[in-house]
Amino acid sequence: MAMESLTTNSSSVVSEFEGTLLKNQDSYSYFMLVAYEVSGLIRFTIMLFLDVLGYKNAALKLMIFVATAGFRELEIERVARAVLPKFYMDDDHLGADEVIGMELIVNGFGFVPGLIREVDIDQSVLNRVGNMFDGRRPHLGLARPAKTISTTFLSLCEVIL
Repeated sequence: MAMESLTTNSSSVVSEFEGTLLKNQDSYSYFMLVAYEVSGLIRFTIMLFLDVLGYKNAALKLMIFVATAGFRELEIERVARAVLPKFYMDDDHLGADEVIGMELIVNGFGFVPGLIREVDIDQSVLNRVGNMFDGRRPHLGLARPAKTISTTFLSLCEVIL
């Protein structure tokens, strides 16, 4: 049994979203689009200033907060379903059995306070991918160029492209 848990899943591919499946290497433009569609020019302008902060955990959490705080979960879902697919069609597209991402906190009234459940985004995704494969290693990992792989879920993969 222990030997079986260490084997790879030969038909599995895991990938980062931005920079691999999508041409754009950062999620800034997508958060900016959601901010504009949900609330208009004020949040859009704030998002312009956030672009200079980079895309580490704290800056990403701040972008999520600005783009989503105070709106109903259903409104964010509506915008995401209506607007984002047309931008995704311009990028690469692959079918997926599972998608692991950050989860927005939603209060009891259906409003989003702009916070996510994860404290350390990279560690959370690493743990969730590891749990999904139940001790087995994904066969292939697709990484964006110049990404530090040792701290991400891609470190679980047998082959990384």
